[in-house]
Amino acid sequence: MLARIAFLTFVAMVAVPSMGMAARKAAVKVKRADLTPEALDKLRELLVGSEQATALSGVKALGDSSAGNAALPLVELLATGTRPAIALAAMDALKKLRDPAAIEVLTTYAGNRGPDLRRAAVQTLAVFADARVVPVLVERLGDQAADVRAAAADALATRAERSTAPRLLALVKRNDPGAAGPLGIVAPMAMLPTIAELQGSIDDANLATALGEMLKRQEMPEPTRIDVIRTLGRVRGVEATTALVEYIGTLPANDARKSKAEAQKLVDERAQER
Repeated sequence: MLARIAFLTFVAMVAVPSMGMAARKAAVKVKRADLTPEALDKLRELLVGSEQATALSGVKALGDSSAGNAALPLVELLATGTRPAIALAAMDALKKLRDPAAIEVLTTYAGNRGPDLRRAAVQTLAVFADARVVPVLVERLGDQAADVRAAAADALATRAERSTAPRLLALVKRNDPGAAGPLGIVAPMAMLPTIAELQGSIDDANLATALGEMLKRQEMPEPTRIDVIRTLGRVRGVEATTALVEYIGTLPANDARKSKAEAQKLVDERAQER
């Protein structure tokens, strides 16, 4: 009980308090002071030695903190090892704090034996613009767990890492659903015929997802866009319809381009078939 009371005292020191609009605006201008060495030491002790619920509360408080060194106890906690639930919470907190000091320990966790921990590490690394995370994300494209591969693919697509297109294409050829959308985002237009030719050799859903993402890209020429729409018209399933609907949704209501009319025609035809 005494440990919990002491812990809650420190939680109050690091948590972001409830504040009105004026106070929030002021907080943007004035950065909160770092935690003192004494506070950090007490937090380290409580995060490691407390019951799980108390440790999780502390991890959350650090993640919500605006202290400049709030990430330090979390990085140390992961480096020394902790229970999986606490490690997952710590990575979630580090995702909010975005302190590059966490990249090294997150890189280690990206190779952890537990797939949930690997996925969390990949998702946390994804928030960093630092070039050091790219090789880690690329390596996780070969992960045994599908959700880890998907998290890595999404992160690389968000970064627009065009060099990963061949790896993503290889995954799509193996019917990996998590790679389809990211491939459509990063694939060069020169790869479009290769992707379209996969029809019949991979799941229609994966093909439609990849083509749908490419269809939304502004650099696609209008004649090519029409060809992609017609290809999607030959792909069955809700994913192909969704791709067409999403493309139409990216355009203004009064847009008169031919590709929009072609997509709308196919959507209407599919609606009548139901």
